[in-house]
Amino acid sequence: KFDLVYLDPPYKKQQIDDILTFLVENDLLNPHADVVCESLKEDVFKESYGNLCLQKDAIYGITKISYYRMEEEE
Repeated sequence: KFDLVYLDPPYKKQQIDDILTFLVENDLLNPHADVVCESLKEDVFKESYGNLCLQKDAIYGITKISYYRMEEEE
C-alpha cells in the first residue's frame, strides 16, 4: 500500500479519474495517504473517490494541482 502517490501523466492522455478509482477499488492506499494530481486547469475530477477526498485545488498558469487524502473509514 502507498502513503503518497503523485500523478503527472501527459495532459493529452489524461487517465487520472480512472487511476484514482483503481487505487481506491483495489485498496492500494494506507489510511491518511496523500494523492497529488497534476492536470490541465480545465480538468474536473470528483470531490471524492470512496474515502479518498479532495482537500484543495491550486492553479498555476495552465496547470491544476489537486490534493486528495484518504480519510478514515467510519
